[in-house]
Amino acid sequence: MATKAAPLAKRPAPSSAAVYTLGQFRIEVEGQPLRFGQKAQRKPLDLLKLLIALGGNSIPVETLTDSLWPDSDGDQAKGAFSTALHRLRKLIGHEAVLLADSRLTLNPDNCWVDCAAFNGSLELAARAAAEGAGEAAWEHIEVALRLYGGPFLDGEFDLPEVLAAREKLHGVFLRNIGLLGEFLGQGGQLLRAIVLYQRGLEIDELAEEIYQKLMLLYQQLGRHAEGVSVYQRLQKVLKASAGIEPSQETEAIFQALLSVKGKRETSEVRPETSDGGLESKSMLPRKPSIAVLAFDNLSADTSQEFFADGLVEEILTSLSKVSSMTVIARNSSFAYRGKAFDMRQVAQDLGVRYVMEGSVRQGGKRLRITAQLIDSVDGSQIWAERYDRAVGNCPNRSCKLRRVAVHPAGLVGSRLANTSKGEPP
Repeated sequence: MATKAAPLAKRPAPSSAAVYTLGQFRIEVEGQPLRFGQKAQRKPLDLLKLLIALGGNSIPVETLTDSLWPDSDGDQAKGAFSTALHRLRKLIGHEAVLLADSRLTLNPDNCWVDCAAFNGSLELAARAAAEGAGEAAWEHIEVALRLYGGPFLDGEFDLPEVLAAREKLHGVFLRNIGLLGEFLGQGGQLLRAIVLYQRGLEIDELAEEIYQKLMLLYQQLGRHAEGVSVYQRLQKVLKASAGIEPSQETEAIFQALLSVKGKRETSEVRPETSDGGLESKSMLPRKPSIAVLAFDNLSADTSQEFFADGLVEEILTSLSKVSSMTVIARNSSFAYRGKAFDMRQVAQDLGVRYVMEGSVRQGGKRLRITAQLIDSVDGSQIWAERYDRAVGNCPNRSCKLRRVAVHPAGLVGSRLANTSKGEPP
């Protein structure tokens, strides 16, 4: 049987096997999760993991046996390999694993692998970026970010080949996040680049280069307090994990942020305690202050999470232009994503009086956004609105974001600005 190419970046067919290695290891066959736990299945699964770590395409059997059965002689190793291969084929399908000329290959027609799809999506994104196709590049980035659920075979057996593949994939992920973020920034899509970098930090909170890029973007947008907050987050993470301080390059960006406009904006950045709270109520700004939490994605399509994040970025940018308001940085307010919380406690933790939350649901060409504004003093809802918009006429997602964000941001901004004049909210 002829050897086929390595698995491509396409979704698994209903009749094929799907192997997930980025984050928690799991297998689906014909759309159903494969349950395994028997000791007899360990070697077949180890064979599959090693095959994927080595690229999944035309891997010499000798290479596999040397790693999995290092203490067995030639005939014993070959026998153990044959048994493991037979059991693996029973698990995921005979046609999913091809053996030809003493070489093993995962058949892309019958076995979809997430890390192969991840690499393929990044390649397509880079190609689209090189051609100046921003929207296509972003779509491929979204696919790659959804696929990257964590380090390759995290917590699984640590053969040298697996460790090498884990480091390589992680490096590819960070490198492409940086390159594609720069592409978006150069194209004027700064908010989209911020969303990309924030998602990257959710996966690797120690990636200092991503922090640097994020600080520079906030500086470019004039959101200097948020850039300082990013630095403070990095400083806390590095100290907790390694007992070190940010690099000189990061420190230089931080100092540049501090020096802007006579430190006008950074005077509103409140010192944090070790648990993330504010040192003192007296440190709060006198003018109206607000935190905008991550909007919930109520759409069936998980890719809409990127749209929801981008929407919040647009709202934050609009609110930050109101000089009579203090707006809390996104990386502080987004810390509550996916958690149960008391709204008044959130406001206290972040040192604000007002908290805005909401949700996004898109179906076809219709978009529904709900938003509400909470006064933390008594927990009352002082404003709520639902927006139903037709977005089919927008040529791209940036247009869509600007169109729908202007309404809640404008209403909330004007309402809170009035409080600085002594008017009720």
